[in-house]
Amino acid sequence: MGDRRREPTARKLVRRIEQASNPSAQLEWTRNSLDHHLESAERNRQHSEELLAELTEKLGRIASVRQAAERSQNQAHRLRWEQRKEQQLAERNARRRDRYRERAELHPSGHGRPVRIDVDPTAWRALRAEAARRRISAKQLLGDIARGLAADFDPGAVPASSEPRWRRTGAGRRAQHSTLVECDDDSWARLRARAVTESITLARLLGQAVEDHARQHRWSTTWPERQATSVWD
Repeated sequence: MGDRRREPTARKLVRRIEQASNPSAQLEWTRNSLDHHLESAERNRQHSEELLAELTEKLGRIASVRQAAERSQNQAHRLRWEQRKEQQLAERNARRRDRYRERAELHPSGHGRPVRIDVDPTAWRALRAEAARRRISAKQLLGDIARGLAADFDPGAVPASSEPRWRRTGAGRRAQHSTLVECDDDSWARLRARAVTESITLARLLGQAVEDHARQHRWSTTWPERQATSVWD
């Protein structure tokens, strides 16, 4: 069933044809006119579809560009965050080095390398008493022990321990004493490498060495009556 909204227009065309002096010519003209309008409408429809397709494509490209821009922005934020974290870590390490340097400069025993030691209290007192008997500072005696540990370390001869590192086991730092040690850079680097190879903290490595020396050499915990060199507890 046709669209009845077009019936008034159709009747008007029919009356115009019937009232014309030459109905056949008027009919032919009307038919050509309608064909022209139909072709024009079809061209408009095709043009509209082409415009719609082009608009859809452009919107898709805009959406892709926007997503790429968002990804780039997120990557830039992440890079800035990582750079900020690295900068904060570098600043924190610099502050720690400054604190170590200040502690060494203000230490009553003079200059040295600040360390912490996880050691038996009796062995620690024996080391300090032995240093006093030798009329040297405790950091000098501890430095001799540290250099001996470094000299005895051969990275190729000592296999790496299969035991987990203390950072993963949660054992943490149990050092009871803070002191200074006189140790050159090369010996200190070898000492740290030995601690890593043996899966032990540097504090405990030094503590075990002090305990071994106190036991092997039978150091006494008794202090001499006159102490010529001040040592740090």
